[in-house]
Amino acid sequence: MKKGLIIFGALLFLTACSSSKELDSFVESYNDAAYDYTSVDILKEKDFGEIEEEKYATIQTLYQLEGEQTLHAKYTDGKVTGYNMSISGDSPYTDKTGTGYESSLVLIKSLGLDQSLYENNYDKALGNDDIVTYQDGDYDVTLADFVVGDSHEGMTINIDRK
Repeated sequence: MKKGLIIFGALLFLTACSSSKELDSFVESYNDAAYDYTSVDILKEKDFGEIEEEKYATIQTLYQLEGEQTLHAKYTDGKVTGYNMSISGDSPYTDKTGTGYESSLVLIKSLGLDQSLYENNYDKALGNDDIVTYQDGDYDVTLADFVVGDSHEGMTINIDRK
């Protein structure tokens, strides 16, 4: 029994470490890409939220800029499996400018995704009643522009590892 608990503990530790390495690698890549944009802040581990289990997902807030955007890491079984970015309707994302839009470009670059493919699908998502989904490498990317009447209320970018 004791041996089983030790093995279980070791596996749990290794899973946490691999997830931590994955997140560390992402943060390093994101921060390197963020230097290309003056409006995009770098990610700081001290600002990360706790990993939280919500109704439909387990997430960790990596960055939140009030009134502009939020970036979450998504987890399954303790491993990072994707990222979610929400851009506020108060941000000029429909003009493809502003902190939220530029942060989305940094996210795409930091994951090694094709920026042209992203921008083409971003354009399709703007004002589209449907959710736009496409594949890029090892990821499924989903974009949703929330429009109420003539008002753009925000954009969500969801990136999941296949």
